[in-house]
Amino acid sequence: MLVKTNDNSGIKTGQTINYQLILNLFGQALTSLKQLKPGKLKKGDLHLTVITGRRQWALRRSGINSRLSSNQISLVKKDHTPIGTRFYGCVYLESRVTGYMRLAVLSRKLL
Repeated sequence: MLVKTNDNSGIKTGQTINYQLILNLFGQALTSLKQLKPGKLKKGDLHLTVITGRRQWALRRSGINSRLSSNQISLVKKDHTPIGTRFYGCVYLESRVTGYMRLAVLSRKLL
């Protein structure tokens, strides 16, 4: 799945190789970097990322459907802390439950 980033970690787009969804909305993925901003990262490297938004309709237990305009990711370190310091757009509310509280704190909107 081709994805865009919603933080300032230095990646513009990437290709997910392997992903695992948690609670049908939020998940982890291994991503190959495709388009980058100038910096430390190299094209073609594999990084651990978090899926922060999906284009596919997702149904919550409360009955609410949610969908974003594109698939979005954020780069994270091995200890699940984000590499970026600012987030643009929405992050799913389930990020708080799954151990990525730092993503929820840094984002402007929780969906």
